[in-house]
Amino acid sequence: MEKLKADRKDYERIFRLYYGKVRNFISILVHSESDAEDIAQEVFIRLWEKKVSIRDIRSLDSYLYVLSRNAALDHIRKDRNFSEPVELAEIISSGEEPDAAFLAMEQEFLIRMFVSTLPEKRRRIFEMSRYDGISNEDIAKSLGISRKTVENQIHLSLSELKKMLSLFVFLGTTCNF
Repeated sequence: MEKLKADRKDYERIFRLYYGKVRNFISILVHSESDAEDIAQEVFIRLWEKKVSIRDIRSLDSYLYVLSRNAALDHIRKDRNFSEPVELAEIISSGEEPDAAFLAMEQEFLIRMFVSTLPEKRRRIFEMSRYDGISNEDIAKSLGISRKTVENQIHLSLSELKKMLSLFVFLGTTCNF
């Protein structure tokens, strides 16, 4: 009974310290505050249900990052019916260090997941610009909108993407995953 009290206090302290960070990270990935709240709560419920002793976890930051990332990506996959491409042969044949190649692949996956969460029109503009290499003027003509609108939509997309990637890089370097 004494151990349960100690564990509960540890979990409560961790929840107070990390909940905001976890929720903010998830909200960047899912673009929905209410979904981020729900997913963050699920992360801490999973942490509690696993009955993992906090003292046994080498890096709590890393552990929570992985739980949060996986929960957010699961949510996006279910919500957008998005499947993760697994290209292990590319890593092996690329000659890159497996860790660097995996990190690049994970970053590309996060970018594609991010793009899939954009509003339909913004996603289409972003994909035409960045994936298809179409000029802003041609996108504007194709969609019947102004070039300035195209530029604004791309700017918004890139701004949000930079926030998400900077958090990814920050968490990746601080979490030692």
